[in-house]
Amino acid sequence: MQNIYYNTRVLQLLTLTETDIRIINLIEYAIQDQTWLIRKIRYYATNFYPVAILLENYTAIRNLGRDSSSLQSFIIRYGAKLGSELFKIKNNKTRVSRSMLEDRHGKKTADAILSLRGASLENYITRHGRITGKKKWNAYLSKRADTYAQKKKEGYVFPSMNLAYYVELHGKVKGTAIYTRKINTQRYKVSKAYYIDQFGPIIGPIKCKECKDHSSLSYFVTKYGPKIGNEKYRARCLKIAVSSSKITYSKMSSELFDKIKGRIPDLFYYGPNEMTWGVSKEYNIPQKVICPDLFYKGKIIEFNGDVFHANPAKFEATDCPHPFRKDLTASEIWSIDAHRYAYYEKKEYNLLVVWEADYVTNPERIILECQKFLTS
Repeated sequence: MQNIYYNTRVLQLLTLTETDIRIINLIEYAIQDQTWLIRKIRYYATNFYPVAILLENYTAIRNLGRDSSSLQSFIIRYGAKLGSELFKIKNNKTRVSRSMLEDRHGKKTADAILSLRGASLENYITRHGRITGKKKWNAYLSKRADTYAQKKKEGYVFPSMNLAYYVELHGKVKGTAIYTRKINTQRYKVSKAYYIDQFGPIIGPIKCKECKDHSSLSYFVTKYGPKIGNEKYRARCLKIAVSSSKITYSKMSSELFDKIKGRIPDLFYYGPNEMTWGVSKEYNIPQKVICPDLFYKGKIIEFNGDVFHANPAKFEATDCPHPFRKDLTASEIWSIDAHRYAYYEKKEYNLLVVWEADYVTNPERIILECQKFLTS
C-alpha cells in the first residue's frame, strides 16, 4: 500500500482527520501522478471538500483534465449534492448579463455581442465560414433533435411556455409581463420590420424573404447542394401536385361525423364526399371554391381546427398560427371564415360552427349538439 500521507511532509502540515488520512492512503495512483494527487488533496482539504470522493472517483477525476467545467464534471469531482451547488456558484460568478455588457460597452455593442450568442445558421456562418458553418449548424440540429427524442422516450414532459406557465413560475403580475415581453420579441424577430432594422430598407426585405423561403429551388440547392437539392425539390413538387388534386379534409371532423352518422344514417356529404361549390365573383369573397365540412338537408356544420382557423380562445388577432400560411394573421383567417359564413347565409343555409377544442374537451356534448341541429 502506498502511504502517500506519511511519505509527504506537505500533507502532514494539513489539518486532516484520522479518517481522511486512512482514505487518502487507500488511493491507488501511478508514481508519475503523485505531484498532481498531492495538489488535489491539498485543494480538497483546504476547501473542506470530502476527500472520500478522491478515493471513489480517482480515475474519472484524473481523466477530466483541467478545463472541464460541466455539471457532470462537478458531480464527479465533488459528489451530486455539493457538485450541483458548486456548479451553480460557478455559473453565477461567470455569468455576464446584459446590464453588465451595457455598462462596459454601451447598448449597441451589447446587442451585437448578445446577438452572436444565439444558435442560428447566420451565427454559425459568422463563426466558422459558410461551408463549415452550415455543416456545424446541421450537426447541431441533428443532435438537438436526437436529444429531444431521447428525453421524450424517457418520459420527460417539456413545459408549455404559455401564459399559465409564467404566471405559475413568477406570479400573475411579473409572469404576465415576462410572457408579454417574450411574445412581442418573438413576433418582432420574424417580422419584416426586424430585417429592415438589421439590414436596411433595401436589403432587409430581401433577407426576410430568403429566411422565410423554405419551398423554392434555390432554398433546396443551398441547403442540400445542387444534386440532392434538385432531387428533393422535384419530389416536393410531385407531392404537391398529387395532393392538390385531392380534396383534403380533417380526420377529426370525419371521426365526429362518423359518430353522428351512427345516429343519423343518411348522412353522406362529408369527408371524402364533401360537396364542392364554385363561387362566382359577384359574391366578392376571397375563395374560388368552398367545401363545407358537412352538408345535410340545407344545414352545414363547419369543423374548425384550432390552429388552421385560429381559435380566438387560444390566439390573438396578430398571431400567425396557420402551419402552411405563415403570412396570414389570425384576424385575416377570421375574415376569410366570416366571408364564407356570409356566403352560406346568402344561400339561406343554416350553419353550426364546431371548434376542435370543444370537441376534444367534451365529445358527447358536441355530438348531441350536432345531432339536434341537423334533425331540428
